[in-house]
Amino acid sequence: MPKGGVQGLISHNDLLARVVADPERWRKTEARKIMRPKVSIGPEDTLEGAARLMVENRVPRLVVEGDGELRGIITIRDIIWRLYMVGEG
Repeated sequence: MPKGGVQGLISHNDLLARVVADPERWRKTEARKIMRPKVSIGPEDTLEGAARLMVENRVPRLVVEGDGELRGIITIRDIIWRLYMVGEG
């Protein structure tokens, strides 16, 4: 990981949309040219806060950072799954 922590995220959709259409771009495209800006939360933030940030920023995933370090990534799918599991129990 580059010095300074997470700079952004690249999803499979980013790769499909920007690189796969032109296979020659695989060899030449730098990650920074197709990555999305980082939107992050802390480990103590709520699922409601995470979902709100995703909607406000129109992103399907958030970086979870604590003490200046990467702690994980949470996706909209993670939130939906958790809500489903809590609803069942």
